[in-house]
Amino acid sequence: MKRLFAYIVSLLFFTATVTFAGTVDTAQRMLNQLGYNAGAVDGAHGKKTRGALEAFYADNGGPVQMGRLS
Repeated sequence: MKRLFAYIVSLLFFTATVTFAGTVDTAQRMLNQLGYNAGAVDGAHGKKTRGALEAFYADNGGPVQMGRLS
């Protein structure tokens, strides 16, 4: 499940977040459902979202890129 999420997130954020309106809130929702505290689902790529992404990538063997989606 987590690997599928990583694949989906990678596809969603292949290009700049600004290009795809609503992708940050989708990632926040998914991270929260998987137990990573991304904070409120507000579409803002803030401190909690970055921390949740870093934790997710660290747990799943992905490259930790300063809290950015890859």
